[in-house]
Amino acid sequence: MDLELIYDKKYDTGAFLDHVYETCIGKERFLNCPPEQMETAREELLENIENVLKVRQLEGLFGHSVSYSKDETFETFGLQVDKYCVDGIDQLLFPAYVIQPPEGAEKKDKTVVYINGHDVAGIMSALIERTDKQRFHRYLPIELAKAGYRVVTLELAGFAECDFTHRVKGARGNCFGHAMTMNMAGFSVTALRVMQVRKLMDFMDQMGFGGRYAVHGISGGGLVCMYTGIYDERVATMCLNSCTSTYYDGILSRQHCVDNYDAGILTLGDMPWVCAAFAPRPLFSLSGEWDKIFPVEGFRKMCGYLEKVYDKWNAGDKFTWETFPGGHEANFNLVSRWLELYF
Repeated sequence: MDLELIYDKKYDTGAFLDHVYETCIGKERFLNCPPEQMETAREELLENIENVLKVRQLEGLFGHSVSYSKDETFETFGLQVDKYCVDGIDQLLFPAYVIQPPEGAEKKDKTVVYINGHDVAGIMSALIERTDKQRFHRYLPIELAKAGYRVVTLELAGFAECDFTHRVKGARGNCFGHAMTMNMAGFSVTALRVMQVRKLMDFMDQMGFGGRYAVHGISGGGLVCMYTGIYDERVATMCLNSCTSTYYDGILSRQHCVDNYDAGILTLGDMPWVCAAFAPRPLFSLSGEWDKIFPVEGFRKMCGYLEKVYDKWNAGDKFTWETFPGGHEANFNLVSRWLELYF
């Protein structure tokens, strides 16, 4: 029996969910804000973000001063990679990778933080050659190092090596166990990952890497990148790759990974309105024209809004966006140009 044929459409819950969305979504703060009140509006939004994500509260409960030790050094694609064990969160160690430019390259003495997205092989998928298929990252951290940048990356909690297997069968390579535990504790896996990246930058500060960083996040790593940039002034410029959209066109248009649906985020406003808290620092966003995970229509809506916000800051030249012929993937040429212009 085809149940769809006997279901009564009057019981469909779509109208209720739309009503919840429209009732609970937070307000847009910037477009009608007088210029002299923009900073006040931004500070109010930052306070609301902390009330929902509670990153600083999480850091107060579980964070401590960073220490580190070197695990190993290996070569990949002719580059030296130093792997470190970073200790800055109670009972949670995570690996950090420092990729050095090759000998003879014009070294830029600048450090780029790369935050990877969902991948069953974790960050190593973007660092070592794979014979099965090339994934969305297009080896971007390797290409940036070859271009002369020092690149630092990490394994986010819930991916590959930085995961657990002792409680939830089949959990390796996804976010479910981490997201559910953090949600039950009143936090989120997003907040945990933002804390990780902030601890990574503490490690980078101790290593003498300069204190001002460009941060690039792709796919699921883009959400972490966005909130890290909002929280941390050490992020001098930020690139959001294959991850930006309105909620209706993005995470509410299809079933995404559970780490996108942090409790209460709708009360902050739509994703573009939240991302505006990063302004007026330089921001670049890019998307493939054929991205099926974050469709380009929602990307264009988000970028159109951010253009207006940056104009309100008299910083229209500090927000740029671009689409390219491709899908859900990185684009070295565009990212390299962003770094040359704003870092």
